[in-house]
Amino acid sequence: MLVDTCARCDILGIQSIEGAWLVMDSQRALEIATGIAEHHGEPHPGSIFAVTSTYGRAGHAVFGSSDHAYPGHTPVLVIQMRGDFVGLHHPPHTPPPTGPVLTAIVDVETESLLGIRIARTALDLAPLGPTEPLNVPE
Repeated sequence: MLVDTCARCDILGIQSIEGAWLVMDSQRALEIATGIAEHHGEPHPGSIFAVTSTYGRAGHAVFGSSDHAYPGHTPVLVIQMRGDFVGLHHPPHTPPPTGPVLTAIVDVETESLLGIRIARTALDLAPLGPTEPLNVPE
């Protein structure tokens, strides 16, 4: 598995286990990130960073589960951003989760949201690979 970011060409790329390259330009990744933020109550997220990985590694890093809980080598984009977020799914009769940091896992090929984490603290994404800033906070 080879993961690469290309700051000069604004492309995030990951090589699948089969050897094919899947790429997403930084602008599209930013559009996906801001859409997720807006959907979770934050129309203007602060700093947004992304890193390419696999679903297994990302699931372990974001949710703390074993790689086996997230099968396969699906190429994903892990997006982490700051803002004022509200979770959409929560048990009945409990308040929704809220927090200043949202971390999302997005399937690179289908652009499907595979999972989110809303928390008070940011995760260290460095073990997944080099992070790429998607915006410059105002």
